[in-house]
Amino acid sequence: MSTKKLYLVSLLVVGLVAMFVVGCDQADKTVNSVPTISDDGSTGQDPPGAIDGVVTDTVIDYTDEIRSIAPWMLDSSNTVTVAYRLSSDPRMAVVLEAIYAVAGPDWRVTKAINGCAVSDWNYLASDLSAYNYIKSAYGSNASVWGVYYSDPVRYGFYGSMGKFGQCRGAANGFWYRGADWHHTLYSYSYFTNDYNGAKRYTKPYYKARRGDIIQYAKNGKYHTAVVVAILAGTEGSSVYSVDVVDANWVGGDGQEIIGRHPISRITSGSANGGISDLDQYIVIDCIAAGVQ
Repeated sequence: MSTKKLYLVSLLVVGLVAMFVVGCDQADKTVNSVPTISDDGSTGQDPPGAIDGVVTDTVIDYTDEIRSIAPWMLDSSNTVTVAYRLSSDPRMAVVLEAIYAVAGPDWRVTKAINGCAVSDWNYLASDLSAYNYIKSAYGSNASVWGVYYSDPVRYGFYGSMGKFGQCRGAANGFWYRGADWHHTLYSYSYFTNDYNGAKRYTKPYYKARRGDIIQYAKNGKYHTAVVVAILAGTEGSSVYSVDVVDANWVGGDGQEIIGRHPISRITSGSANGGISDLDQYIVIDCIAAGVQ
């Protein structure tokens, strides 16, 4: 049995124990403690066909990155040494969870699409409690795939790539699994209105920090992703390029693949002002939102 398969068994056991030890009620510190249906820009289309640009004869190794930001995560075999929450620091817990969703317990990825890492294991099925929560909270907006609702084990590794549903539920899932934030994100419009008003939970793109969520909601297009690294600028003050982990971006809309890729500010060219342009996003601050 492979390391990842062995780990899935241990993760389920430890996760059940941890649920009783840590607890889930953070209603006084969250933006929304009650599961509600949240819009995700889903159009209900059928899953698309073949994916272009898939490379399977590559290895993207994140062990050096993990060693630099969280050395306690690695043992002599470079595998995850703890289950459930991966750091006591809430931001780092979210970052590690999101990278873990892509790479799995060996911190390596064996697949890429057009140069972007994609998940090569069944992250979704490794925590069916979290899956059930997101499915309930997002309803028909959780996924455009029928098999998502009926067979998460099959769906979660369909086509030998890890899947996690539509982007907003996936980002919510990384917060949920990573840092005990067992709640549901408000809708796109709620956070847009907050950004244009009181800014209780939101801030401009250039103030992004690791663990935050970035949100795009313009011209009938929507996207949500979790920031895992600052690629350019100073974290929290002058950011203009980030690395994110999300679902339903790498491989194309509707594929719902978990992937890691950059999003940067674009100042010229046809993509300027669009969904690939970082300065068109707002940031949902994970600490202001109650992640702890």
